[in-house]
Amino acid sequence: MGSGIEFGLPLSVICKQPVAINNSCPALRKIYLLEFHPSLGMAACVRRALEHAYSELCHTHRPRTADGSIDLEKQLLHLAIAKWAAMDKHDSPYSLQVQRDLFAGVFIEDPLFVRDVGRSFIEAAEEGEGRAGAERQTFVLHAFCRLLEIVTLRYRLLEAASHTAILAQLYKSVAVQMGFDEFHLYLRPVQFEFASHKDKADQPPPVFITSLLEDDSSIDRYTPSCLPLAIQEVDENHIGKFSFRTKEAVLQLMARSGVANLQVALACQTVQKNSLTVAVQQALLCSVDKAAIAMETMDGVLGYRGRDHPTGTSGASTARECESKQPPTTVGTARPLPNQRQRSAVRKRLPEAFVSIQLEKVAPRDLMLNRFLQKKNTAGSIVKNAVEMEKIKRELICDFCSR
Repeated sequence: MGSGIEFGLPLSVICKQPVAINNSCPALRKIYLLEFHPSLGMAACVRRALEHAYSELCHTHRPRTADGSIDLEKQLLHLAIAKWAAMDKHDSPYSLQVQRDLFAGVFIEDPLFVRDVGRSFIEAAEEGEGRAGAERQTFVLHAFCRLLEIVTLRYRLLEAASHTAILAQLYKSVAVQMGFDEFHLYLRPVQFEFASHKDKADQPPPVFITSLLEDDSSIDRYTPSCLPLAIQEVDENHIGKFSFRTKEAVLQLMARSGVANLQVALACQTVQKNSLTVAVQQALLCSVDKAAIAMETMDGVLGYRGRDHPTGTSGASTARECESKQPPTTVGTARPLPNQRQRSAVRKRLPEAFVSIQLEKVAPRDLMLNRFLQKKNTAGSIVKNAVEMEKIKRELICDFCSR
């Protein structure tokens, strides 16, 4: 057991030199870098991802010798390095406005600017109300807690949006391979103020997307030029309107119900990220039909037996002779195995495994808009209040996310 002063501190499991997060305050205790920036701990996931990719490649190409396995691993590492060097920024799929308001760290990532925002908010609040003693200390504490909450929510929203951009690219690639278009990823925005009542809004989406191949009139072919944030598909004018780029924008988030709005925006983005994760995983796990598996297995067995010499030569020596006759491979391509082109032609992803994000979200969205119209008709003048309007919208959007 350590001393009482060490209670609650992270375990010192990282045997590196501690760093000071702020040189202007030497009294602060130095900590380890991964304890200050938890996202750096995700670097360990790169190795697990490479190991998983290598196992999938071995399952697909089935190298028959140790040299073939080593060659396949080298090509995977070379391809990973090339992809890493040519990696685009995660904010590139989004619009320039979203890049400036959310991803740009010109203002919000500067600790001195953030400190000035907190002081300005406290000074503006003290001009109208006189606080002294413990009441002022409590107000100052709550103000800076709210500011830290805004910074944390922005970081979590930025991380979820970055993951969504990567998953969206994978979703589009899988959709093309399964014979579908990318408009299944998008939901046409319908603002609360311009919504109309939808009949049969509680109708669930079809179990299999193939049931709509003959009649796809229920599918909207809306395709925006840029990837929108999830909250922008639901409400872009109020809840989805925020910025971290200027002092005035951050003060608006602190003065009004900005924290609650950011929490709702984060919930929408998390739901979008989880939906894409499930859709991509289902499509990749249900990738080959039984006919393709049977033909691929029979092709591998016949190809292996066909290489046996009638004079009794062992299969291992014959495989080494075939391997020595193969031409060298290039980076990014696997060693060509016997009849690999035929197997790739037969391999096909099951269209029944495709999940339309649009169809999964349109029914809950229509129910949300119908409930808003009911509240608007019954509440009357209460809905005209901007604060009450945002409160009702937050409740409805949270219910939409839970569906």
